[in-house]
Amino acid sequence: MQYFNGGTDFSFQYPAYDQNESLNVMATIYDVSSGSPSFLATQVLSDLQNGYYSGNYEGQLTKTYLVICLNYTDNTYTTIDITRAPWADIYKEVSAPNTYIAFNYGAFDQDSGLFIAADVWDTTGSPIFFGQTEMKYVLGGVYFAQFNGELGHNYQIAKFSYTDGTYTTIDVTRPPGSDFVQLCSLGNTTNNYFQQAVLIGQSLTAPLEG
Repeated sequence: MQYFNGGTDFSFQYPAYDQNESLNVMATIYDVSSGSPSFLATQVLSDLQNGYYSGNYEGQLTKTYLVICLNYTDNTYTTIDITRAPWADIYKEVSAPNTYIAFNYGAFDQDSGLFIAADVWDTTGSPIFFGQTEMKYVLGGVYFAQFNGELGHNYQIAKFSYTDGTYTTIDVTRPPGSDFVQLCSLGNTTNNYFQQAVLIGQSLTAPLEG
């Protein structure tokens, strides 16, 4: 999860594993502030160099976004190329509710029929199982979920594919996903401004969430 300041552009990227500079990469942007993805816009990405594609979107105050970047079969951007894995990330504006945590899981083969769930652990002290949350399919093999935590707490999120909708037996043929989230206050008061800048810089350069 990345943080940004409202009213400014945040950036996203798609690195081609083979450095192909002739791909047709487009981002689909969703507002997930309510807990459910709501389509907002698409943005064609530009190749910066050696198959590293980049795009921007102007985020708004208090909003949280899910961005999914996919390659398409041609420049009409109508048919997704299922031979390439998706890229996705969450972008949260610094004044959005502090306790709101959103995350995603991307299936390498873009399978839309998986049973994905996340086991959440509160690791502030000795690990305590916080709960399991089902992840809903969005687009291009990307699944989404969210929960509300508690300020000052650390959370480990282990994301697995399961064999069926009972979410009891893990499918060992698919890799897990993981995130680490530390809930900190990012209020906009003068006293917190410097701490805020430090935390935002850390999240953009070396994300705590992995």
